[in-house]
Amino acid sequence: METKDLLAELHHQFRRSFLDELPDRLADLRTQASAWSSAAAALGPQAEPRFDTFFRSIYNIKSSGMTFGLHLITAVCHQLEEFLQATVGGEIPVDASTAQISTTFIDLLEQAAAVDVSGTEGYGEIAAGLDALYDRLYGRRPTALVVIHSRLTRALCQEILARQGVRTVETTDSYLALQRVLAEPFTLLITSSELQPLRGEAIIEALKRSNKLRESHSILVTANPLAFGSHKRCGDPDYLLGLDSRLPDLLAATIAQILARLAKARHLPA
Repeated sequence: METKDLLAELHHQFRRSFLDELPDRLADLRTQASAWSSAAAALGPQAEPRFDTFFRSIYNIKSSGMTFGLHLITAVCHQLEEFLQATVGGEIPVDASTAQISTTFIDLLEQAAAVDVSGTEGYGEIAAGLDALYDRLYGRRPTALVVIHSRLTRALCQEILARQGVRTVETTDSYLALQRVLAEPFTLLITSSELQPLRGEAIIEALKRSNKLRESHSILVTANPLAFGSHKRCGDPDYLLGLDSRLPDLLAATIAQILARLAKARHLPA
C-alpha cells in the first residue's frame, strides 16, 4: 500500500473511532454541563474548575471535528464555546436556564453527529436550531465575523463594530472562516483580498452561492478596489472598501447603512 493510501486509511479509521466514541463523550458533556451550571449558580467564581472541565471537553470535540472534516459538529461546538465565554464575560447571566441551553446545544451536537455518520440530509434543521438559540441568547443583536490577517485592521473593525452595538467574532484562519460563515447565523462578514490561503473573495462567493436560512451581508477590504471593475457578479461582495486612510470613516458608514437596512426590514409587514 502506498504511503498516501495508508495515510488515508489511517485518517478514515481515526475518524470512525471518533464518531463511535462520540455518544459517550456527549453523555459526559451532559454531566459536565449540569455540574457546572449547578455549581456556578451556587458558588459563582469558585465553580471555575468545573467550567474548565466542560469547556475543555467541548474544545477537544471541536478540534477532532475540524481534523476529520465534520463541519456540523464543529459549528455547534463553536457556538457552544461562545455561549460559555459570554457567561464568563457577564454578557449572558448564569441562571436557571443555563443548563437547559447547554443541553440544547448538546442535542444539536447529537443531531449533527447523526448527519455526519449517516450522510443523511439534516443541515437545514441544525442550522435552524442554531439560529433559534442565537436569537434566544442575543436577541436581535447582530454579529459580525471578521476575517483579516492585519492586526491593525482587525482592531479597527472591532472598535467600529463595538461602537455600533455589533458582536464580533474574529479569526485569521480562512478555511475555518469559510466553514463557520456557511453554518452559523452571522449578520455580517468582513474580510480581505489579502487573506491567505483562501482569499476573502472566495469566502464571500461561497457565502453568496449557499442556501443559508438567514441573509449575511459582506464587506471586502482590499488594497486594489479598481481590480473588480464596474460589472457586478452574483458572487461579488455587497460592499468594496479600499485599504487606505478613508477606511475608518467608510467602514463606519457602511456598517451603519447595513444596520439601518436591517432595522427597517424588521419593521416591514410580513
